[in-house]
Amino acid sequence: TEGTAGILADAVADDEAVRTLLELTRTRRRLKGTTVELRGRGDFPRTRPIPEPVRVLTIEQSNTSVAFGEELILKIYRRLEAGENPDIEINRYLTEQGEFRHIAPVRGTVTATTPDGPVSVALLSEFIVNQGDAWEYTLGLVGNFLDNLTTTLESERGTPGRIRHLLDVVGSTPPPGLADLVSMSLPSADLLGQRTGELHLALARPTEDESFTPLPMSTLYQRSLYQGMRTNVRQTLALLRRNRSSLDPEIRDRADELLVREGEILERLRRVSSGRIEALRTRIHGDYHLGQLLFTGNDFVVIDFEGEPQRPRSERRIKRSPLRDVAGMIRSYHYAARSGLIQRVEEGVVGRDPEAIAALEPWVDAWFQWTAASFLGGYLRVTEGAPILPPNEEHLRILLDAYLIEKAVYELGYELNNRPGWAPIAMAGIEFHLA
Repeated sequence: TEGTAGILADAVADDEAVRTLLELTRTRRRLKGTTVELRGRGDFPRTRPIPEPVRVLTIEQSNTSVAFGEELILKIYRRLEAGENPDIEINRYLTEQGEFRHIAPVRGTVTATTPDGPVSVALLSEFIVNQGDAWEYTLGLVGNFLDNLTTTLESERGTPGRIRHLLDVVGSTPPPGLADLVSMSLPSADLLGQRTGELHLALARPTEDESFTPLPMSTLYQRSLYQGMRTNVRQTLALLRRNRSSLDPEIRDRADELLVREGEILERLRRVSSGRIEALRTRIHGDYHLGQLLFTGNDFVVIDFEGEPQRPRSERRIKRSPLRDVAGMIRSYHYAARSGLIQRVEEGVVGRDPEAIAALEPWVDAWFQWTAASFLGGYLRVTEGAPILPPNEEHLRILLDAYLIEKAVYELGYELNNRPGWAPIAMAGIEFHLA
């Protein structure tokens, strides 16, 4: 109230507040406010004490997570909108289905009843003991690769090899010398590919739940897909032109090289609408990258099915080709490769001489190529013959290329608006996927 002194605090910082939210999931009690009522549902027994200690985790960015011992975790959503959050919707569906077990099983939810309808407030899940997320784990692999590379005699390194399409690399063996350097990274990437394929197969099962019933791709959908991609490319390259003069000279030269390829980029994307592609559209993760998985020490657990929080709920629930998730993960591996090099430079492990850094870039690109191909190989092995993917290999290539280029273009727009110094990573990604 105006003129009243007080303290504005985040209730999540109060242990009793989050304990109350947990209690709502195992009682029929409701919390009533002036216009909002909180209700909970769940299966955590009332007879069991709340696990301790209660601690707010620092790893979340778009939401806040509170751990109760090493038994339960309560994710509290920051962006609230009418309807069930896709994170709850997909997690509950997979938990009840029971086919894909590499998630944190749902134990309860908290919902707000508002004048605009029900709103998801929090998700209670089992706590997964882990060693961090897959992003940090992968950065460690990149660091080990660079350490081994810089201490290996040039005569024993072999060559990084030429850039090839990832589908052409699947099932191949890295060149001599390079094979030893990337050997630590390939098994985990293959396993992650398997888990991704298993997730997509679980989300593609026939069901009477219309929210998860797979749909065939259609020429109308393909045209819409291309139109959306085309708009994104034109807007992003227009942003690049406007920002060109403010970029560092070496980035400016690369920007000029990319800008003249606008027609080539659009032509590659246009192929998604050039003929009917036989494949299914399903619910997907929607924001799939290495930061969305926990590494348990020998396996991976998928988390955060919310999609991109900035997008409207209706958009995040659209059924899409699972290859969109695949492309997101491949792009994440590319970012890990380039970020790992930047990290080693900042740590002083790799010299800051621009020529020395440039000499290492083909090697980190080679690490990315073979690691991403291993991920893709694991995925294709699990999903072979499944209707979620086009049976026609050329259609598979067209669709995957389109999603990879779309994602790299999206990344370029993000970097120009937030971290212009990182724009070359996205530019290199676009160039790689046009090769």
